[in-house]
Amino acid sequence: MRFALDGAKRIEAIPKGRGQCPVCCGDVLAKCGARRIWHWAHRVKASCDQWWENETAWHRNWKMNFPAEWQEVIVKGSSGEIHIADVRTPSGLSIEFQHSPITDIEQETREEFYNDLILVVDGAHESHGYESFMENIDFWRERGVGAGQIGFGFNPMLANITKRWNSSRRPVLIDFGGSVLWSISVMRDGWAKYALEISKSDFVTCLTQHTDPTVHLSPWK
Repeated sequence: MRFALDGAKRIEAIPKGRGQCPVCCGDVLAKCGARRIWHWAHRVKASCDQWWENETAWHRNWKMNFPAEWQEVIVKGSSGEIHIADVRTPSGLSIEFQHSPITDIEQETREEFYNDLILVVDGAHESHGYESFMENIDFWRERGVGAGQIGFGFNPMLANITKRWNSSRRPVLIDFGGSVLWSISVMRDGWAKYALEISKSDFVTCLTQHTDPTVHLSPWK
């Protein structure tokens, strides 16, 4: 995690630093090295936020696109359950950056907990993930998908990464590296879907300017 607590103050990791976890209030230690992202880790292995995964450079780089106060926001559910959203906008939209695969049960539970949620998935680390995804796309364009965007028809069951996230009921975007994201959440006909290419800079700008994403990215809905 990027932030720990020192009393009521959020602090970043520094060499030999100490703080408290904002979820379980357990002691955390700063992990600072030349080859790793400076971050906080529990002093004693704890059962804290089980949805939290070890932070990679990919996670940190994505979060740094947003104001610090939007990053690692504590969200408390109606039942008292607590989780840390990677990014949460003032309007209550959560953005989760997911590097590793998760189970269908965790995916469904997470979507229900956050309700208004966008998932950004790391596709660059998966062997041949981009190649298999591109091979699956029909290289003919269909207009009229929505908001002036162009959709590429594809079968979500033919590539591992799209198959893995096919059951999601929330917007899923794949980051294969480079300057664009691929939205894979728009239904086409029956089993088929549309893949929509979306600029990363437009995605970030839309959110940081407090613009309703459903207006500019209506194909997700």
